[in-house]
Amino acid sequence: MKSSLRIAQLSLIFFLSGIFLSLTTSSLEQKLIGQWELVKMKGSQMSNKDKGERLDFKSDGTIYLLKNTSDKKLEAKFLGKWEADEESMALIIYERNGGEEEMEILKITEKKLILSERKGKEVHLKKVG
Repeated sequence: MKSSLRIAQLSLIFFLSGIFLSLTTSSLEQKLIGQWELVKMKGSQMSNKDKGERLDFKSDGTIYLLKNTSDKKLEAKFLGKWEADEESMALIIYERNGGEEEMEILKITEKKLILSERKGKEVHLKKVG
């Protein structure tokens, strides 16, 4: 009798731990939502024009490119729709012109994102909003 009660208690503890863990960890999509500023690119040259560019991942699945203008403001350009695949750690952007870009998410934290493009380029971004 004691052992079945102990098993029931342990089962309840494991069940509640799983629920607590799922509530406290952010999903991949939740981590991506917000503005990410381009920091550096490995495998290609980053021009002065590229510095300060941002990707803005919206919660409705749209993505915008924010570029600096001559008067130090950010100009938004609609790129298309995005989705993230947690299983394959992939970011897929469905471009408004019908194209599709898939990038591997090498690393993501609350403040840092590293993407790998098909041609071996790495894109390093930091969260700014």
